[in-house]
Order: sequence, then structure tokens, then C-alpha cells
Amino acid sequence: GKGRYVKRPLEPESVRDARQLMLPLFCAERAWAFAMQLKRENTQQEARPHYHLLARLAKAAEWSAKLAALCAERADQRTDLEAKAYSAFMHGNVALERENWAPALASFKSTATICTELARVTMAEQAALYKQVAAEVEPSIRFCSYNLRRLGGEEVSDETDAMGDDVDGLAGASDILRSKLEQVLAETRAKQAESLTEVVVLGERIPLRTDKTRLGYSAVQQALLEVQRCEEGGGKEAGDKADKGDDLLALYDKLFVACNDALDSVRLELRETKKREQSAKSGAAEASLL
Repeated sequence: GKGRYVKRPLEPESVRDARQLMLPLFCAERAWAFAMQLKRENTQQEARPHYHLLARLAKAAEWSAKLAALCAERADQRTDLEAKAYSAFMHGNVALERENWAPALASFKSTATICTELARVTMAEQAALYKQVAAEVEPSIRFCSYNLRRLGGEEVSDETDAMGDDVDGLAGASDILRSKLEQVLAETRAKQAESLTEVVVLGERIPLRTDKTRLGYSAVQQALLEVQRCEEGGGKEAGDKADKGDDLLALYDKLFVACNDALDSVRLELRETKKREQSAKSGAAEASLL
């Protein structure tokens, strides 16, 4: 007959087929995908979508922990380690979004350690996947270490140098880390722009009066620095040279965009200056007639 559905928890002793382990995995991935959708859509950093994002990330971490617990009881050693690395990654992203740097660092390090060791003892095809995951969490590890050093009072020699490479090399990293790094870079450039009042061109000191002009000049300097780094640190093999060429093209494109934005801000500042001068002259002429 028609009975009421009763949800039964998936216990380790009831797992008799590997496909049953897909249930918590699919639930974790669904929550994670929804969280990433909310992250991309919340461009204005509104509070309600952010709370919803945190709830979805926490749910993904909860399901990943259930998956790890089931694998610890019913799966083989390799699957058990993979589930532990997966769960650590999910918990690390929750801590990263909440800016709990120490727990995030510990979780990401756990993921990197497990994947590195699995890559060392497995065949080449599977080892490449483990190495890819370890490489993807490496920027998160550096970013958490950077914030812990900064909160601990340690000085960072050049914040822009420390974090600039990470933003441009995050093709495989999470949207959470990318957004955090972009916020840090924006804050760093704003601080640099505050102290930048003039530039020297052909021996002549030229003042930078507006914040937009100062930020544009800082962005050009940063893009130039990244081009110099790429030119100095390329590989020697043919494949490395091809990759270096592609990276240089992308960096030069970024440099041209930064230069164009800086020129636009300078042109705008010149137009506004001319308007102020004309209004001042007209005011002085009217005063002389009186």
C-alpha cells in the first residue's frame, strides 16, 4: 500500500555496493555547485546571498565528512585516503570563506599531503590527477600562510609581489580563493595609490591629483613587473618556451589594457582641469567688469 516515506540514514553496515557511496558524494557536489553559483552571482557582496553561500558550503563539508566516514569503514585504503582529502578540501573552503586562516591552512595542507603521497605510490595516469589536485590547493596554502603572517605582526616585504602571481595563475583554483586574492590586491593597490603623489617623466615632476589616476599608474607598474618576471623565469625546453610565449602574450595584453585605462584617467583629469581653469577665468573676467 501507499506508506509514508521514512528517510533512513546511510550507515556503514548498510553499504554493500560501491554505488551507495555516490549518494553522499552527489549531495556534496550539489551543495558545492550551488555555493559556487551564489559566489559568482553575488558581485555586490550582499549579506543574504553570502549567508546562503556559507550555508551551502557548510552542507557540502557535512556531506563530505559523511562520505569520509563511510569510506573509512567500507572502502579500501586508497578510496579512504581520497575521501579524507576530499573532505579536508571542503572544510578548508568553508574556513577560507569565513577567513579562519589556521583551520583552512591545516585542511588544505592535509589535502596536499594526501594527494602528494598518493601520486608517489600510484601509476602515471592516476598520479597526474593527484598532482593536479595538490597543485590546485597550493595557492590556497600560500594565501592562508600569508594572512597568518600578516595577522601575527610579521612584515611582508612586498605584498603586491607576494600575491600578484597567485591571481594570474589561478585558472584551476576555486572562486573563493580568487575573490579573496582580488580583494587583497585591490586593498594593496589602494594603499600604494595613497602614497603615490607624483611621477618623474624626463626629469620633470608631474603630480597625480586623482585617486583614479594613481590607481591606474599602480596597475601599469604591476603589469610591467609581471612581464619582467615572466621574461626572466622561462623554461629552456620547447614546451616550456611555448607556454612562456602564451603567458607573455596574455601579460602584454593585460599591460596594454592597464595603460589604456591609465591614459583614459589622465585624459579625464586634463578635461576637468581645463574646465576649472575656464570657469576661473570667466569668473575673474566678470569680477573685473564689476
